[in-house]
Amino acid sequence: GASRSLRNDYGLTLTGLGLQIVRAATDGAGRALPLYAEARGIFDGLLAEAPDNEEFLTGSALVDVRAAAAQSVLGRGDEALQLARSSAESVDKILRSNPGYLTAINLRGIALGVRASVLASQGRLGEGLEVSRQSEASYEEYVRLDRSAGLAWTNLINARGRTAELLYAMGRVSEAIAARRATLAVESQIEMSSSVAARLSYTAANLAFQQAEAGEMAEAEATADLAMRLFARSAKDERQEGITRLVADDLAGLLRGTLRNQRSGAEDEIIRQTKPVAARYDALPGRTEGGEGW
Repeated sequence: GASRSLRNDYGLTLTGLGLQIVRAATDGAGRALPLYAEARGIFDGLLAEAPDNEEFLTGSALVDVRAAAAQSVLGRGDEALQLARSSAESVDKILRSNPGYLTAINLRGIALGVRASVLASQGRLGEGLEVSRQSEASYEEYVRLDRSAGLAWTNLINARGRTAELLYAMGRVSEAIAARRATLAVESQIEMSSSVAARLSYTAANLAFQQAEAGEMAEAEATADLAMRLFARSAKDERQEGITRLVADDLAGLLRGTLRNQRSGAEDEIIRQTKPVAARYDALPGRTEGGEGW
């Protein structure tokens, strides 16, 4: 039969192809699941032969978390939770022997993030909040070990945003505002990339909305200005056109709803800035995902 190395590579290829299908087609989640199932079988076989192999455990964790995300998209929450737990178990086994393995730390954050989102969709907000904070902690550990890792910072921003959304949904508005302020503090901690700027612009817009709802109009105005500055920075980078287009849609609506009396021209300004981005983006076959990166 094929060597372990070739089988591992084939399993990873199937897993990567599944993710490409998810991103490229509206029905991609369902179409990807058979590929993930085949990859799962390959890694199960490899781990039966070498239960503690770090490479095989990583592949197993990766395919499980991607399958969990696909099941979540399809509304199969229980299946998604089971797969996310399985992914986390593989990751934990790796980290017991190699606690500084960054790939595993990132995968742990992603698996916990999928669990948190599914729990929230099931109305289990308290459980979702607890798990979301565990996801944040994984990414915080990652950036402590490697402060130059842009993907980890982006994932941390997304995880903190999820935590803030859960707090807001639970009626804990002041805590949600504090969580978003903590997220924006990332701006002063790293060299700003266009990807990070795009996500922070959305964070700032959400914060402006919540500040306005809380009657903090001066703070909301200043935060809206920050959202616009961050958005303008990200919109210049064609590599970010997918996420920028998504952010543009939400940013326009948030600012319109938040500061419609104070900033009547805000939406028009966003449309002016994003028109060329939107034209390019609309020609693309798929959309850039806004969740944690793989």
